[in-house]
Amino acid sequence: MNTLSSTISDIQHDFSYYDSFKLRSFGWIQNPTDFNKLKQLLNIFIEDSYFYKELITKKIPCAITDQCEQNRLLDLLSSSCSMYKYTDLVGTGSSIRSQAKCNSIIQAALNGRNKINYLDNWTSDSFLRWAVSLGYLRYHYDTDTLSITDAGIRFAESSPQSSQEYNSIMTGIISYPPISRILFLLQEHEHLTKYEIAKELGLVGEASFSSLDQEEVLDLLAHAEPHMKNNIRRNRESTNDKYARILCTWLMNLHLVYKRNKYFTFHGNDYTEYISHAYILTPKGTELAYRQWNQPEQKNVCWEMFATRGVKKHKIRKRNAMSILLKALQKSPEPLTYDDLSKILARFSYILSEEELKYYLKELTCCGFLIKNQDGHLILQDNICNFTIPINA
Repeated sequence: MNTLSSTISDIQHDFSYYDSFKLRSFGWIQNPTDFNKLKQLLNIFIEDSYFYKELITKKIPCAITDQCEQNRLLDLLSSSCSMYKYTDLVGTGSSIRSQAKCNSIIQAALNGRNKINYLDNWTSDSFLRWAVSLGYLRYHYDTDTLSITDAGIRFAESSPQSSQEYNSIMTGIISYPPISRILFLLQEHEHLTKYEIAKELGLVGEASFSSLDQEEVLDLLAHAEPHMKNNIRRNRESTNDKYARILCTWLMNLHLVYKRNKYFTFHGNDYTEYISHAYILTPKGTELAYRQWNQPEQKNVCWEMFATRGVKKHKIRKRNAMSILLKALQKSPEPLTYDDLSKILARFSYILSEEELKYYLKELTCCGFLIKNQDGHLILQDNICNFTIPINA
């Protein structure tokens, strides 16, 4: 069996066939930055934890007003269940977020803002995505359920502010590919704003990865009234700008990144403005960035991170094609050419033009995967987890 045939066979082993499965949106996170709340979420899965007991005796009875729903979730938590349905964890939400009732476990478990004793559905989903992305929870396609991993248990059971807790968080953070991308960009360019990072992060060009033009933001600041400038600096952003800001906040919380104003001069160098969401690596962050490039840790990957928006069939097509590309580079014992990758994709009925193939490879790089090109021969320098590609049977 030649190299390509062997690689194709290995990829086929990672296809899992299901009668049906839900199309979820794991892989990209907007909103959560509080590691303590993430730890609380994981303790939902630890039966003998103090937080689990408090959830049953206090949090759910206080937060969920519908008695039938309250009793159902309490019965579920008391049944020694090791896996929970996605909807039981996240809830159903409402078209008007502020009016949505609490009807799920995570919503009741984590306090919201402004002294509200539960989270909204959207933020609960964001925390769940976070836990999956860092490898603390595992998603099961056949049952639409989630369970805790060994890494999740270690983090959940670690003592507050201990070395074990910090190491557990670092293990999760390092395993998340977009973090590697940000570390690389900051190592290469030293000082970047969220807008500059966003231009080279993730699935650039997709509807859900849009970024504002930094020059337009600076021009807006230059012409804004003084009392409006801080509001613009804090809140003027698009989807991918927010991804960049949130990921940099994680790194700040771990003392891997400094937040420093970045100044720009224009109008004939007689006027200066600054972007406040701008970042520089700390010495510890610089050391980690160097290690990520030279001795990469295993990265946690999920199929969902390779497309987030669009018509269902197009979303599935892109997720599958990008997953196959990544797996081909992972599993091949030899470097692969563009032609090799095209042949592998074609075997799975994905016909990509050379331009489209190169674009997908660039997107993989922007997602945080280290792909080295040696005279047209491509090598994946990462260790990645052996993730599933779900297929309708």
